[in-house]
Amino acid sequence: MDEQQHILLDPDVLQYINHSCAPNVYFDTDNLTIVTLRAIQKGEELMFFYPSTEWSMAQGFRCVCGNQNCLQYIKGAEFLSHSILRRYRLANHIMRKISL
Repeated sequence: MDEQQHILLDPDVLQYINHSCAPNVYFDTDNLTIVTLRAIQKGEELMFFYPSTEWSMAQGFRCVCGNQNCLQYIKGAEFLSHSILRRYRLANHIMRKISL
């Protein structure tokens, strides 16, 4: 929810939603809801853009989403340019940090 406060997802199965550089859902940390970003097909994996809620991740990782615009390495919004971040819906606490 911010740099000091984290969400405990309920149901806890939500903690297993993977990252994608082409997400289909967004975590609205102000309203504590999940918002669809496009139509999701039955059986399609739910995926979100980790930097949309994470400023600086304790451990980055190599992205394997396979999207043509894949960012290759994910470690948080702090490490991405404003031009990249403008492509995504971002949590308000991230928006405040980058003043977009």
